[in-house]
Amino acid sequence: MKSDNTPPVRRPLRKWLILLLFTCLLFFTVLVFALTTETGFRVLLRTADTLSGPVFSVEEIEGHLLSRWRLGKVQVHLDKVVDVKLDELVFSWSPEMLFQKRLVLHQVAAQGLVVKLTGSSKEDKKEEKDGPVVLPTIKLPLDIDLEELHLRDGQIFFSEKGNPLVIEEVLLQANARTQQGMQQATQVDIQRIKLDLRDYGVDLQGQVAFHDAWPLQLKGAWQVADPGINDLDGTVDAQGDLDDLAVFLTLIAPSEVTLEGRVTDIVNDLHWQAAAKTGHLYLNDIKVDVPVDGTLTIVEASGTVGSYQGTLLRISIIKG
Repeated sequence: MKSDNTPPVRRPLRKWLILLLFTCLLFFTVLVFALTTETGFRVLLRTADTLSGPVFSVEEIEGHLLSRWRLGKVQVHLDKVVDVKLDELVFSWSPEMLFQKRLVLHQVAAQGLVVKLTGSSKEDKKEEKDGPVVLPTIKLPLDIDLEELHLRDGQIFFSEKGNPLVIEEVLLQANARTQQGMQQATQVDIQRIKLDLRDYGVDLQGQVAFHDAWPLQLKGAWQVADPGINDLDGTVDAQGDLDDLAVFLTLIAPSEVTLEGRVTDIVNDLHWQAAAKTGHLYLNDIKVDVPVDGTLTIVEASGTVGSYQGTLLRISIIKG
């Protein structure tokens, strides 16, 4: 009697393997189409628009996801949290740098931003916890190079009533690196941070490290354009951390003033103290309509967020 050595039939297994391979290939093709073509990017965002309902919508789409893209008329709605509108958002990056553990952002530009906070302040207060705030140590999983973040024409409404915070321009150029050593924390080097509001502006550079009390160094220029007085221009140099920060301010125009101050416990219980010195001060320079001229030698002051006190050590006034 002959033994039957015929191998078992493997056609069903082969059929399933072919089907699985075809499914993977189809998925990969769709993924490449969505990520590398403008048409695919449009389909991807239109699908997200449809599925998300009132949460997210976009009217204009250009570019593709793995390079540079532009969105126009963007809206994001989170019920009882925030409403966000954008006239334009432009994004450009190099995704291949992720293989080197680097996130390289060439451009993040937004125009016509409107943010409305719609949450209840009473609910927020109920959720507040007692006890001091402890700053965390932050260690990012990859390095970040931000070549340009640029925002123009923004408004932030902190409540349904009241005037918004008007932002004319924000510019940020920075990189973040995780420092190796005992701290194992991320440090941000700021090449430039520029903030122009309706009446105030700063243009700074420096660095901050996300460990302990977040040591930082910042220096640059500031401006105040207050109706009723001349524009004020000066410089600032701040060094220390959020527990103890030393600040050196100068007023360059319209008069020369120097101020040395210190700010402590910024996160939990802010206190400050300062001493200002000035040379010959013309009150007419700041459009104060009084017929006097004076020399102010020094002013000392201190306070908290809600109160302050000060002392004039010496002032001489000459009547006109």
